[in-house]
Amino acid sequence: MKPEKQNNKRKVCKFCGETKNNFPNSHVIPHFLLKQCFDPEDKHRASVFRGNSQGGKEGLEQKNKKGNDVDNNLLCHECETIFQQWEGPASKVLYTPDGSQRIHKVERKEDIGLTYEVASALDYPTMKLFILSILWRLSVSTISIAKRVNLGPHEKTIKEILLKKAPGADTTYPIVIYKVIYNNEHPFFYSTAFRYRLESRNCVCIFGGGYMFGVSMSNQHKIPDHFLIFRIKSDGSAMIPYRDAMDFPEIKKLIKTPH
Repeated sequence: MKPEKQNNKRKVCKFCGETKNNFPNSHVIPHFLLKQCFDPEDKHRASVFRGNSQGGKEGLEQKNKKGNDVDNNLLCHECETIFQQWEGPASKVLYTPDGSQRIHKVERKEDIGLTYEVASALDYPTMKLFILSILWRLSVSTISIAKRVNLGPHEKTIKEILLKKAPGADTTYPIVIYKVIYNNEHPFFYSTAFRYRLESRNCVCIFGGGYMFGVSMSNQHKIPDHFLIFRIKSDGSAMIPYRDAMDFPEIKKLIKTPH
């Protein structure tokens, strides 16, 4: 494997605040969530899902190019390794070795109007710090994929959580994980992020690798009911709902349908 390219110009790391010259090309949304999107036959085309059950290519195409998720003004090499400590374990929770989606599934239910999986053993500290690390990177980065995420005063608070490696209570910045599908069949691999309102509360959606990670910016007394039901709990359990990508108006605006 080729070594990660580094930018040797001296800059201030946005995480540790120190001036250094060893800045790697940091993936704002981790590479393992993106690598499944790109067509191996066309490195400039990102498929929204890999293909139909017969292996054919169909459906939607993401209008971006490989590499537009990289920011070489974000983290020094030492801080990049801190973030990678959460990414490795998280990738093993979310995917099998062959790249298929995986949650530690116990059972699948449909008793509340949604199809969902009951998950366990999710390693609450690691998963929460991993998802918050993506959220923070999106807020401080200036690349295009991050332009719709601005955490305001939450940015500093979440940075402190990451620096201390202390995820806190599951009702502090509660997190939900969706499995996102298209046409009720295909995993949906689009990558994007944006803020939205749920029950009059500010939230952020992060799409990548067939999943959507939702984070509520509300405090413990104003959490949307949806997050209370589906959040990752401190005991490692969670209800993982399935949602069709076309349920999100923002997704309809960002992708194109082939003719």
